[in-house]
Amino acid sequence: TLEKYRLSEFDLYSGLIIAYSDWPTFSYGMKYIAQRIGFKWQDPDPSGVNSIVWYNEYLKDPADESKLQRILRYNEDDCRAMIALKEYFEKRAEAGEYVS
Repeated sequence: TLEKYRLSEFDLYSGLIIAYSDWPTFSYGMKYIAQRIGFKWQDPDPSGVNSIVWYNEYLKDPADESKLQRILRYNEDDCRAMIALKEYFEKRAEAGEYVS
């Protein structure tokens, strides 16, 4: 149910990154921090804004499956980056380390 989902969700940004870390970057966004811990997106220019552009391009030419595949790869990488961040913080929390 929706209520069960809401009870299990967790905000990595405010719950971990802001509360328990200090990074030498100009942004605490997921992409900056994930790159800092070694995660790499498959796309050379990943961003939410670009994914909107890619989607609009796909809508103009839906026969070109490569445009849709690019969006799917980007979204998959975002999910994998979130998992990488979660695991990174869990590992450091278990070791009693402050993250920076």
